Amino acid sequence: KMLAGRGVSGSGKKAAKMANITGGDVSKPGDESYVKNREENWSRLDELHHELSELGASVNHVPGIALFGKTMSPREFLYEHLEKRFSVAMTGMANYRRDAISGIGGIAKPSELLHSVRNYMSVLQRVENYVDVDMTRLFSKVLLQQTEERNPAGGETVSAYYIEWYLGMLDVYGSYLVYSDNRKCFVTTIPKRDDRGGPPVQLEEYTTVGEMRALIELIGPLGFRKFSSAIMDKVNRIVNELYLGIRRANYDLLRQTRTNYDNAEFMADVTKRLEGNEEVIHLFIAIGVLLALHSLLQNAASYVLEQRVPFLLSSVRDFAALRIRNESEDLAVNELAAAFGMRSSVEPMLATALDRSRTDRIDGKVSGDIARTTGEDEYLLSCLLLVQLAVLVPELARRDRCIYNGKLEGNLNNSHCLALVVNTLFPAMFYIHGKGDTGERLCEFLALSSSSLLKLGAEATNLAPKARESIYILLDLIVTSSSPWLTQDLLEPCFPYVLLRNAYREVYRKDSRK
Repeated sequence: KMLAGRGVSGSGKKAAKMANITGGDVSKPGDESYVKNREENWSRLDELHHELSELGASVNHVPGIALFGKTMSPREFLYEHLEKRFSVAMTGMANYRRDAISGIGGIAKPSELLHSVRNYMSVLQRVENYVDVDMTRLFSKVLLQQTEERNPAGGETVSAYYIEWYLGMLDVYGSYLVYSDNRKCFVTTIPKRDDRGGPPVQLEEYTTVGEMRALIELIGPLGFRKFSSAIMDKVNRIVNELYLGIRRANYDLLRQTRTNYDNAEFMADVTKRLEGNEEVIHLFIAIGVLLALHSLLQNAASYVLEQRVPFLLSSVRDFAALRIRNESEDLAVNELAAAFGMRSSVEPMLATALDRSRTDRIDGKVSGDIARTTGEDEYLLSCLLLVQLAVLVPELARRDRCIYNGKLEGNLNNSHCLALVVNTLFPAMFYIHGKGDTGERLCEFLALSSSSLLKLGAEATNLAPKARESIYILLDLIVTSSSPWLTQDLLEPCFPYVLLRNAYREVYRKDSRK
């Protein structure tokens, strides 16, 4: 009896302990297989999911609704609203803000916007699980609209935002930006929005290789073409200003300089007699900066197309490499190559913009000092513009901001971008005249600039300009930056290579001390 009592009491304690653990309910075998009713404990998300399923089923089931004598298609109605929502969402995610003072505010990085757009598209793709809507057609239509300047509703697009923002940044804050050939991006020289009125963002965060590729993904081939066209139009306007300056002040002096560049007495003070040197140098550098931005876009477009259509791109490359060397065919082939982000001897969009302005001046459609010209006048103006730049190159050596930075592989005032001016602007400029003497004119530039730079080398070391070696490097960049006309063989008789070698050594030695 005592043992039985102990056993009963022990089993009772065990049952009580189990009841305490399970809260009074002891699970029975098979309870885990019982299917619970989700409707008893629905969450808000479950309710929305159920409503979406019912709406999708109703849209698929009812092809049309008769209203006031007209038939409305629920599926097309839904499609139009999704298209509108997606378009508005894309421009909203760009987060473009115009500054009240400068007009250029902040904007989302291209990579961030591309990531947000892809996430938005993945969500919209799930609608296809409930409604028979062609989301691929919707994506293609909206993304194509965003590459235009205006969408069908007349609103601004992502492509227009970025074109305005990048060109505005170069216009307003160009003095704070340096194009780094080493980093392949623009570098901001001062912190953003400090007391000196710097840019609102660090431009190197927006012009890296990855960001430019993301930008090309967003704006597409049409946006890339419009961006390139906007850049070349700005370059064309600057060239018109330079032509106007030559006509007003320096026309006769530059004509004499072109024929007397080997006359030491005449060339001794020619730069002092020229008017508006500061403004001319600034305009030439502005052209170089714009062409540097265009080169970043070209590299990004070529990479993206290499990933998307590699076989088509290789076919275009072969066609451009094996084309017949004929001036009448060159521009057409160059336009095809430029559309795929490939560089050519003549930039087709720039040549087209320059030729349009040239034709307007010849036809008398432009008012001012160069209201009506002839073909020979236009050719002479192009030659004088080349001479003016060649004469002013040595003047850059007297500016402290022209000192070459080895880490950035560029000058702080972007004067190294003048190499792009010589190898991009002038070939397009002489191409439209149709004389076929681009190589001769560039050799003329090389002779003029090198003779002026050699005079700097003859000065005493203590009297030499601080940036003399940096301008020697500029002359080397002009020859070595993929120029089809200028080579080291042409440079060696005009400018000894030993000066270039010493210039590189001196510049990098100073950088290593910092």
